[in-house]
Amino acid sequence: MEETKRNRRVILVATVVALLLLAVVYVDQVDKMYSSEKWQKNPADRWAMADDIVRTDVMMNNTLAEIVDKLGEPTGTGKPDSSVSPFTTINYFLGVDDISGMSRYLCLDLKHDNVVLVYTFFNK
Repeated sequence: MEETKRNRRVILVATVVALLLLAVVYVDQVDKMYSSEKWQKNPADRWAMADDIVRTDVMMNNTLAEIVDKLGEPTGTGKPDSSVSPFTTINYFLGVDDISGMSRYLCLDLKHDNVVLVYTFFNK
C-alpha cells in the first residue's frame, strides 16, 4: 500500500515536470513564430522568425508589393543574368553569427512578381 502511494507520487511529479517542460518549449516556439508586426518592430528577433517563414511557406506566391508590406523594404535585391536564372532575389539581413562571423539573410526568389522560393543564406 505504501509503495503504491509512493509510485503514484513519483508518477505525479514526473507528469508535472513533463508538462512544465512542454510549456517552456511551447512558449519558446511561440516567440520564434513570424508575425508582420513582430518582424517590423523587433529586428533582433528576425533571425528566429526567418526559420518559421521558411518552414511554413507563409510568403510563397506573394507579390513583391505584399512582401514589402509584410517585411518592409528589403536589404538588397538582385536580378541575375536572365540566361542563367529567371528569378529576381530580394533579401533581408538577419544578423551576424557569433561563432562563424558570417552574415545571415532571408532570401526570397520571385518569378513574374510572385515568390517561388524562400530560404536563408549565409555570406561572409
